[in-house]
Amino acid sequence: MPREWEVKLLGKLCNITSGGTPNRSKSNFWGGSIPWIKTGEIKYGKIEKSEEHITKEGLNSSSAKLFCKGTVVMAIYGEGNTRGRVAILGIDCASNQACVGFEFNGLIESQFMYFLFEYKYHDLRDMSNDGSQKNLSSSLLKSMDISFPRCKDEQVRITNCLLSINKKIEQEKETRSKLNKQKSGLMHDLLTGKVPVTVEPDENRA
Repeated sequence: MPREWEVKLLGKLCNITSGGTPNRSKSNFWGGSIPWIKTGEIKYGKIEKSEEHITKEGLNSSSAKLFCKGTVVMAIYGEGNTRGRVAILGIDCASNQACVGFEFNGLIESQFMYFLFEYKYHDLRDMSNDGSQKNLSSSLLKSMDISFPRCKDEQVRITNCLLSINKKIEQEKETRSKLNKQKSGLMHDLLTGKVPVTVEPDENRA
């Protein structure tokens, strides 16, 4: 590890807060204006909308918390590959109890930690509680060693480099999607005879 970097427990770098679920039987708690996410909606990248919404009354009557835009959120349990995935909120948003939000102190940048969590995805899954259903917890996360550069400018440079790569990946995905659509259209036209193909005569044939 470079001398300019240091190691601290995650619990020394942030506050970790879990979400909550308003009572489903109370119709006045649901269908409001507050976005409310579940673990299945945490799929890396930025969360700009939610599948469900709750009311202010539902928020205040449950253990749900309103996380601010820019908060890093993590799925601490869930089916399949869900546990350990992270995302960044592009909106103010609440979540269920299977998600946690990280409020980082002045030592570390949120976007830097997002990428570090993404990089340590398999480590996070390996440190899950033993049992029939492996879960993460706030206490486990707080005990995690985090290596990071002391200089915030270096954290930002690292983040910007990775953001640039992500942008190129998204551009490649868009290009591939357009080519696949073009191919599908050509297959329909060419393989049904809708568009004839002109074959140039072979001068070598007698």
